[in-house]
Amino acid sequence: MNEKVFLINNQSAERLNQKPFLFELALEEYLIEHPEIFFLSSELSKPTIAGYEVAKNRKRYDIVVRYDDSDVIAIFEAKKGMLDSRAIFQVRDYMRQYGESMESETLIGGLIGTSIDSKTISEIEKSKDLFAIVINRYDANDKECIHTQIYSPQNKIVKDYKKYKLIDANGMTYTNLGKGKLVYQIIKSYLELKPCTIAELQKVFPNSLMKKTNTTYDLVRKNNISPIDKEYSRYFHEPMKCIDGEVLICSQWGIGNIDEMIKYAQQKLNMDIK
Repeated sequence: MNEKVFLINNQSAERLNQKPFLFELALEEYLIEHPEIFFLSSELSKPTIAGYEVAKNRKRYDIVVRYDDSDVIAIFEAKKGMLDSRAIFQVRDYMRQYGESMESETLIGGLIGTSIDSKTISEIEKSKDLFAIVINRYDANDKECIHTQIYSPQNKIVKDYKKYKLIDANGMTYTNLGKGKLVYQIIKSYLELKPCTIAELQKVFPNSLMKKTNTTYDLVRKNNISPIDKEYSRYFHEPMKCIDGEVLICSQWGIGNIDEMIKYAQQKLNMDIK
């Protein structure tokens, strides 16, 4: 078994036994169980797994990650081995296919593997929307140790990171809400005040509030999809309870459509949003 030396406080060293991921599927399963590994920066610091093994337009994306604090979606391609230019080409193709139906959130690409070549590092640093995570696993005194290193663009993503404060019709206050979480809380607060059926909720929150005309997914939909369905990553994964079942709330909110929802909540639902 290969070994690697880690320096501790630049003073002493601890010899660790490498514990490699034997298959790509094993790496993907580990990542899904540990979404905190997808922490990329202070602006992209609240990752949640939005979907995995997502099939769309004949393409298969390993992992889709949503950053709830910044309304960003990331397509991650996992490799059990070195990340190179071929991996960048692949994730770029995935981004193009996935982004065709996105109108609001920002889409970025991510690579994750056990090593990376210098040319790929350079390409990522020159990009505006690519990240890479190099991950390795070790045994340290019968305890598992994970070491990651993140490679990111030298120029930050141009993005509106505005946060909102909501005072709902119940007088409850919610702060530091990104665009998607603001919509989620508006609908949740409404349901707490006025429990209703799924059809009634869909009537109160129609698809027209999203300002979308060329998409097939709903603002509010019945919770009858699984993580392998291509539309799963379009929704928050915390379902809400209606009188006759559970619903999922669309997460596709950004600069292009959030104002309509804010205006509606203020004028029709007696909510205050700042």
